Amino acid sequence: MSTEAPTNGELVRRMEEVFARLTQQLEALTGEIREDRRVNERTYVRRDVYDAERAADKAARRDLEKDIAELVEARKSDAGFRRQVLLWGAGLTITVMVTIVVAVANLLAR
Repeated sequence: MSTEAPTNGELVRRMEEVFARLTQQLEALTGEIREDRRVNERTYVRRDVYDAERAADKAARRDLEKDIAELVEARKSDAGFRRQVLLWGAGLTITVMVTIVVAVANLLAR
């Protein structure tokens, strides 16, 4: 191992290498920071805006749930009405059939 001190030229070359490596690392870091800023500008949402959007979403969801509940109620009442009409129609059909059978029986009995 040499105990001699490095020459000024060697020191300058080593300093230039270190400076070049540091410059490259700094440029890479600067590029990453720029890219992070671009991503943040596209994706960052302020807290007050986020909260306002969440409140609007909750209100829309409540309105939608209310509309769905009203539709379910309407379908239940429609089903009840259809049952009543079907029973009424069945009763009318049975009554007409009985009337026809009685009329035919009376005609045949004469």
